[in-house]
Amino acid sequence: MLANQQNAPPEYLKIAQIINSKPIDLQWVPGNASQAEESFFKINEAASPLDGTEKRLLRARNKPMAIAASAIIRAGRGHKYWSNFNADNQDKIEEIATEIHKLLFDPELVTPVKTFDIPLAGKSYSDITQQLILNVVNFSNGVKIVDASNAKKKESFPEYSIADDTSDGSETIKYLVNTKKMISNIVGTQSCSLGLHPAIYFYSQQGRYQITPFMAILNLIDDYEKRKQLIKFTTIRKAFEDFLWQHKNLVNQATVTWGSGAKGYLNLSKLFDFIIKLFMDNKNEEDVLKELDNSTEYNFYKSGVRELNPKRRKDFSSESKSEIFLKAVQSSVEYILKEKVK
Repeated sequence: MLANQQNAPPEYLKIAQIINSKPIDLQWVPGNASQAEESFFKINEAASPLDGTEKRLLRARNKPMAIAASAIIRAGRGHKYWSNFNADNQDKIEEIATEIHKLLFDPELVTPVKTFDIPLAGKSYSDITQQLILNVVNFSNGVKIVDASNAKKKESFPEYSIADDTSDGSETIKYLVNTKKMISNIVGTQSCSLGLHPAIYFYSQQGRYQITPFMAILNLIDDYEKRKQLIKFTTIRKAFEDFLWQHKNLVNQATVTWGSGAKGYLNLSKLFDFIIKLFMDNKNEEDVLKELDNSTEYNFYKSGVRELNPKRRKDFSSESKSEIFLKAVQSSVEYILKEKVK
């Protein structure tokens, strides 16, 4: 291009001149593909470290859970980690991944929150999206969820021990089918769906999406299904949801106590189960609060505390606007319920 500058488009010529003026550093890595891969990770972690979950997905890129998670994140589009499979299975992977993506992220979350029509899993492009989806895929397929922040060696991650899906993609499809079934238990139009409302279960009082209660509810519903307790849960579901709605700070205080994500979701799931069992025993809201206060395990909860360790925020932020909307809806619901009682 520089040799034929008179025939080159001006914008291309400018780019070529910049490239020509800047040296490109190349590094020769002796060895096999595995050594080249390790070199890639070392180089990329030196200046701008890769996100922990992104690194896990890259290292496990041929594993069924990584292929499934990558397909879900991109709604069946983007780089095809599944391109080596036969055409029919490629189509199936893209179709199921797109369906799961819609279950999790449709409609798109707009902040501040001004509607109850919000997605199950927050924004599809947030900092926690990859972590959330990989955890959901692993959980749905019986792969242990790990706290990535405390796992220093790659051997600490259970997905690395799973065999590669190098055959026809059937393992990846199985992982996707199991994931869709797990999510369909709590959202969607299938007969198995409980239709849990995200605003009640998975969003804070300020309209922030919370990954910990999402994983906790997945675990709880899976446990109830295995123990045939789902029908019994539905008999006290209203009381439980009213309690969650009235005590939005419960999850915040629990995550401060136990940690978020993989660190705290099992404990939070047990707390939810504790409260549900109290309602099954015909306890009311006041009774539940007393039982929590008398419990050595759950007496950290202080009703009425707005938020522990609040961060400094600008006045009337997006979260403040979301909180005002949610409070207005809550007040309206309470008024309607009181009128019905009259």
